[in-house]
Amino acid sequence: MPGSERGSSLEARAGSMEKPFDADMVKRPLYLPPGRDTDMRKWSKQDVYRWLSCFLKPANYQDFFVTVRKLEIDGDVLLTILERRPSHLTFGIPEGVFEMIIKNADSVQRKHNGEDIGIYIKPEPLDDDGPYF
Repeated sequence: MPGSERGSSLEARAGSMEKPFDADMVKRPLYLPPGRDTDMRKWSKQDVYRWLSCFLKPANYQDFFVTVRKLEIDGDVLLTILERRPSHLTFGIPEGVFEMIIKNADSVQRKHNGEDIGIYIKPEPLDDDGPYF
């Protein structure tokens, strides 16, 4: 039947035009503190605060940012947290927030190691509350 041949031909062409989903094609945001590169060891406490505020609004996570201030987390501490992956309970940080920090820190570290994993996102200014440091 001519109609069925044409239909199957169209299906074959449509199928060949589809591209399989490639996770590498999707680039996740890569947040960096203003004026800093991906070397977390060089980040100060204020750099870490600014980096965190790129993806966690201080106004929405006030208790968390008070905790960060008390813990005095700088780049070395952040890198140690990433490498050792302690429990979120160690820092008194909600699990979802802790996972978000790990995910973003991992992206920065992978980029530092030369992987093409994301695009740089310019940080937005801090909330009107100003820095906690």
